[in-house]
Amino acid sequence: MSRSPTIDLTHPYMEELLRHRRMWEKKPAVRKMYRRWYAMIVQRLCPAGPTVELGCGCGNFKEYYPQALATDSFATPWCDRTADACNLPFDAASVGNLVLFDVLHHLGVPTAFFEQACRVLAPGGRVVIIEPAVGWFSRLIYRYCHHEPVDAGADPLCTVPPPRAPADFANTIAATILFDRRLDEFAARFPALRVVERRWFSSLSYPMIGGFRRFCLLPAWAVAPAAAAEDFLIQRLGLKGLAMRMLVVLEKSP
Repeated sequence: MSRSPTIDLTHPYMEELLRHRRMWEKKPAVRKMYRRWYAMIVQRLCPAGPTVELGCGCGNFKEYYPQALATDSFATPWCDRTADACNLPFDAASVGNLVLFDVLHHLGVPTAFFEQACRVLAPGGRVVIIEPAVGWFSRLIYRYCHHEPVDAGADPLCTVPPPRAPADFANTIAATILFDRRLDEFAARFPALRVVERRWFSSLSYPMIGGFRRFCLLPAWAVAPAAAAEDFLIQRLGLKGLAMRMLVVLEKSP
């Protein structure tokens, strides 16, 4: 299944990936937070392999979980092979897990990916997704402090791409629409993909670390206690409107 790609150092997004990798190496708070999230993903993988990561970026998940087959839409130093999420180059029922971290909201037609997931996943195989969660609190931050748009009127269950969709298309609210506001419609559209889990998590700690920007207001030692406090507020007290992240686990029916 693995095929090493020819690295495309001229791709217009390569500079951004290199910048992200430099920030990853320089900011321990970012590594601490993301590795907590990667652990959440790995804990939810089905035991069957292989595990395919889509949109691997600068290779951070594979660094945490080397067993993953890292793919991206173009050849990079961190991917094992190229793969289009909406036209997966894998045989039917040949994949154990599909991992998407901040990838789904970049797909102009998410339904095309889920159709591919139904095809390539083996029975009992899983799709594990981490995406932005857009609620009453996070909407303000995503809308005014984040570079990607929040289009609540978009239809992520559409079957055709948005008109004049740019190559760097994004809609931060896509997963919230699919797996919160329109979950029943998603379930009816893809009955082979059972929703095993939806989990809202992470709040102010996420913007405080600054992501892959230079600033950081939360030291690495504070990441774990901040995450525990946020989990208490969001999950124990049911304040999911505070969450800036959501995890979704789908499982293919036998």
